[in-house]
Amino acid sequence: MAVTDHDAGGHQSSLPVEQRGPAGTFRYQRIAIDQPDLQFAIEVHPRLTIVAVPNDLVARTARTLTSALTSDEPGVHCELTDPDGRNLLLFRPHGGRSRVIDLDTQGEVDPLALPPMEAQAAEDNGAVPTAAEVVRRLSGLDQAPLWTAAARLSAASRQGAQVLQEVESKATSSGHRFPFGRKGRERKSGRTNKTVSDALTVLEQAGERWRSIAGDIPLHVALALRPGIEACADARGRTAALATMAAGRDDHLSEQALESTVEVVAALLARDPNLPEVLVLPPPNVGRLGLQLMLDVMPGLLVGRQVMMVTTSVDIVDWGRLESHADRASVTIFGA
Repeated sequence: MAVTDHDAGGHQSSLPVEQRGPAGTFRYQRIAIDQPDLQFAIEVHPRLTIVAVPNDLVARTARTLTSALTSDEPGVHCELTDPDGRNLLLFRPHGGRSRVIDLDTQGEVDPLALPPMEAQAAEDNGAVPTAAEVVRRLSGLDQAPLWTAAARLSAASRQGAQVLQEVESKATSSGHRFPFGRKGRERKSGRTNKTVSDALTVLEQAGERWRSIAGDIPLHVALALRPGIEACADARGRTAALATMAAGRDDHLSEQALESTVEVVAALLARDPNLPEVLVLPPPNVGRLGLQLMLDVMPGLLVGRQVMMVTTSVDIVDWGRLESHADRASVTIFGA
């Protein structure tokens, strides 16, 4: 059975408020795996838990942790807090019925109601670029004009909606039907026509400016992924300095390593922050400086999330131990 190397005290209630999960989230406190070929227990940190395992157990461990909240696999037991603030135990014995126990009342409760996943499924059907593609494309652009264009389009949309609402309200109160569409509106005369026309012109110009920078990426998608876009843009900006530091050496930062970092960031931010997440790091072929870059941007992405990181990397374990000293992470080593 594995033991926790650094576990931040093992009790979520003792943590500062800023380290607890936001309201409305599922947050693990402890996971115990009791299966013939996989046995360990984790005191899950509210922010980041690093689980170090041998190479041959990476895929199995990641799969088990990923499905721990939703599956009925025997021998996978979880203590957690649900969005209603209840402290629950998901008890899945071998040869017995799975149950959900309220640890405060000691009574059995109904199975968990998990958030719907339709939003992510809709994104993946090709109607809009995936989160990973959005982060990859927009993080490679100059951020100042990108977000200036986003702010202008947002403001123009709000102003245009306000103008149209005011004009249509006046038309309705006067008993006149306001023609639909821009041409219909322009048939009206005087100040109303100029006000509407000006608002639509500003909106069209802001939209054209946004599309000239962001292409086919909708504004609302970019805004939703802005933290990841900016984190990856910052990571791209650091590559020049890291490459300069590594000049003439074999451990230079490759474009592939940078794209691996972007992929990890995008994958994390595309998921529901209300549910615990599992990452397998490092990706293949990132190199020492690539891993350094990835770990450098990681802390800023963990705000409001609970992540379990499965790894075989000694460097990640050492980094996790440093984070644990500041109570920002815990490290569990399989078989320790």
